[in-house]
Amino acid sequence: MPARNTQHTSLHVEVFNVKGESIKDAKVSLRPTDSKAKAITLAYDDRTTIYVAKEVSPGIYEVEVSHGRLEAQSRKVTIGAAPSRELFILGERGSKTYFREKVRVPVDADPDLVAVTIDRKARGDRKFLEGLAANLKLEPQKVPDLAEKAGVHLFRLRGANAASGLKPRRTDMTRSETAALLHARKSRMR
Repeated sequence: MPARNTQHTSLHVEVFNVKGESIKDAKVSLRPTDSKAKAITLAYDDRTTIYVAKEVSPGIYEVEVSHGRLEAQSRKVTIGAAPSRELFILGERGSKTYFREKVRVPVDADPDLVAVTIDRKARGDRKFLEGLAANLKLEPQKVPDLAEKAGVHLFRLRGANAASGLKPRRTDMTRSETAALLHARKSRMR
C-alpha cells in the first residue's frame, strides 16, 4: 500500500507592538482545532523578524501570541496549500482595541494629539482653519493623503495647552467668540 502523500506548507507570523516595532521575545504557538494535539511553538527568525512554523499540514488552527507585559491575542486561521501569513499587534493589558479586518489593533492615542474632521463644504478655506489652530496654539501634523482628502487634520498641542489639555485660558477665544466666528464662516459659505 503506497504511503499517503501529505502536503505541507508554512505559517509566518509577524508580531509588533503599537509603535510598529517587531517583538522578538513573544511566545507564538499553533494548535490544530480538530484534535487534542499539542501546540507547537514557532521559532523566531532574526533575519526576517518573523515567527515561522515549517512543515504545517493544511487545516484550521488556533494561533496564540503572548508577551509578558502585553495583552495576549489569539485567533483561528485556515492554512491552505500555499504559505500563510498572519499579523498580530500587541498593546498594554486592558487597552481598548478595534479591528482592521481580522487584526485586533490596540488604540495607542497620543494625549498631545487632536484630530479634526472638516465638513466637505468648509474644506476650501484653509486660512480659517490655520487661524483657529494658531489661536488655540495647535501645531499642524502631517496626515496621509487619503486622510487629508477626507478632511482629517491632525494637530499637536503646544506649550501650556499640552499640560492643560486645552483648558480655556483668558487668552483663548471665549465660547461665544468661537460660536460667532463659526456662524460668520457658515454665513459666508451659503
